[in-house]
Amino acid sequence: MKRCRVAITGVGVIAPNGIGKEDFWYALKTGKCGIKKITAFDASEFPVRIAGEVSGFNPGEYIDRKKARRMARFSQFAVACSRMALYDSRLGPEALKKESPGIVMGISSTDFKTMEDQCKILYSRGLDRINPASSFVSVPNAPSGEIADALNLKNFNLTVSTGCASGLDAVGNGYQVIKNGDAKLVIAGGSDCPVTPLMLATLCAADIMSKNEHPGKASRPFDRMRDGGVLSEGAAVLILEEMNHAVDRNACIYAEIAGYGQSIEGKDETAGSGLRRAILKCFADADANPAELSYISAHAPSDVILDLCETNVLKAVFGSAIYRIPVSSIKGHIGNPYSAAGVLQIISVVLGMKEDVIVPTLNYEFPDPECDLDYVPNYPRVNMIKKALVNSHGFGGANSSVLIRSLE
Repeated sequence: MKRCRVAITGVGVIAPNGIGKEDFWYALKTGKCGIKKITAFDASEFPVRIAGEVSGFNPGEYIDRKKARRMARFSQFAVACSRMALYDSRLGPEALKKESPGIVMGISSTDFKTMEDQCKILYSRGLDRINPASSFVSVPNAPSGEIADALNLKNFNLTVSTGCASGLDAVGNGYQVIKNGDAKLVIAGGSDCPVTPLMLATLCAADIMSKNEHPGKASRPFDRMRDGGVLSEGAAVLILEEMNHAVDRNACIYAEIAGYGQSIEGKDETAGSGLRRAILKCFADADANPAELSYISAHAPSDVILDLCETNVLKAVFGSAIYRIPVSSIKGHIGNPYSAAGVLQIISVVLGMKEDVIVPTLNYEFPDPECDLDYVPNYPRVNMIKKALVNSHGFGGANSSVLIRSLE
């Protein structure tokens, strides 16, 4: 069967450290961290009082105000990012009507804020005061449905939920649809807004969050002083396009998605087995040689165990060659915005390809003798990126990898 090539022709970003690709990219290069004291609710009684909140977002810039008021925040983010990405790709209403893109969105959680608010109403004011629309706006597939409604799209609409790997898996699914010749255009990405009292409380109970009181220093991927991840919100969307279709319309092509691999890790397996399989599947799908890799965008959420596990997997896959491959994580800049993280990583890679820049691992100050790779500490590096690997891991054992190839 003929295999189609898949191009990235548009990007949309809403991140804790910047809205829009220009602000996001500038923040990554200059070390701007989007982690702050929580403002969405009173977190004074929590052991963790910081998060990666998005500030300055005005849904009215992208969505009819009346419609926006009926949407959950993660749906607002998803629609806004989709509009940004379509504008970036120069796909107007006529092109959308003609091509009718499919939609694949990764959603790790649900709209916890609506559920929490309605629970308070139920137990304080009674069943009759519950908002009848709450169940519709809070379901995980609401963002993809709102994108379809906002853009009047009628092709296919999928929601992927594999924990923090959801966004990367959404991109992987969109890539496969185009690769197999079933679509010319796909809107793919991730959106999550989990910074709520209940979500933070559950993570605090699991004792996996950083207790560092200095927001800008809390997320420290691979650093010896790391003590857990940082909860964040955000969204990111890509326009995926069949390569010949993109070339024929003279689109600006950021890069090509060359391969995708996904693997579950069983509870009886050695830690990292699933990620190792995902990486190997990704290279096999791309028919690429791991020795040709220029850069790795790591999942690395600043977790004591997960960062070390990913380091060990990279050593196992690439052998001694891993010591010449730059590896970095953007979680020091943004925390962990769940499904949006993997897609934001892809965007950081393709923007870096345009400028020959690798974004740094922020807050890497105290080397961990067990995490001893080249993590591009604290400052961006001028470095040509021809092929880049993007990794993501999700609760429940999901592991995903995407290979990005430059066309220049």
